[in-house]
Amino acid sequence: MHFISTAHYTAFGQIVHFYASVEFGIKACLAGILEVPLIESLIMCEPYSAAQLKNVAKSITKESRLSDKDKETFCHIVGEWSGFSSLRNQIAHNRWSRGSRPGSIIPVGIDIRSGRAIWIVKEDSRDWLAPELSEEADKIGKVNARLQRFHNETGIAEIIDRKDAERNSATDSSEGSDTKS
Repeated sequence: MHFISTAHYTAFGQIVHFYASVEFGIKACLAGILEVPLIESLIMCEPYSAAQLKNVAKSITKESRLSDKDKETFCHIVGEWSGFSSLRNQIAHNRWSRGSRPGSIIPVGIDIRSGRAIWIVKEDSRDWLAPELSEEADKIGKVNARLQRFHNETGIAEIIDRKDAERNSATDSSEGSDTKS
């Protein structure tokens, strides 16, 4: 696929990487908001699709003890992340073909509703130049940076550390006990 440049592939990798990083960060922040160990939040959130995680994160946050400003900030970050779901899914789940502009590419898939596979460009798709994809990578990278700042500046990181230490302490003290299961 010589029409997909190294710059396209680089932007693809950055978008997918930052998307996953923000997704993990949302789950980590939920641990702090719920005041539970990180592993418990990760387990709780594992079955959720991105759309479900967005809804759960916003709902939990709106019912939390966070300040109104922090609630608004976190919900905004979650909403921004969600806005990249379509592009991330196109990168992860579609083939890419030449776009309509020189140097552009577009995601393509198949439609089987006619009883046979037909290659199509989906209605919500657009073509992308490498610099445009790179701009999207920069945008989601900035969302990731804002989430990291939120995590560190709101005290959520300290809550997670404390809850993880409590969990580890309880686990360590139960090891070697004579309790039978």
